[in-house]
Amino acid sequence: MIPFFGIVWNVVLAGEDARLPVATPEGAFHHAGQRAIYAALTAEGAIAARWPLAHPDDPPREVVPLRVALARVADARRDGRPAQSWQ
Repeated sequence: MIPFFGIVWNVVLAGEDARLPVATPEGAFHHAGQRAIYAALTAEGAIAARWPLAHPDDPPREVVPLRVALARVADARRDGRPAQSWQ
């Protein structure tokens, strides 16, 4: 566990509160009973992560910054380095 203080970026439905956990009970990186907010360290990274999931008839979305101040975060990086960008 490591501390994390900084800005992260999220893509949400326009007008949605970006601070709320995802609505699905399970997802790619969380399980039932766990709260999760999926975010990226850059706005571009957030867009790239969401783009494959978008559909032409989806409601409008917006990219929003979130200021994060957490004393303990699970560090999922390999060897303490950021994961390779998949943009």
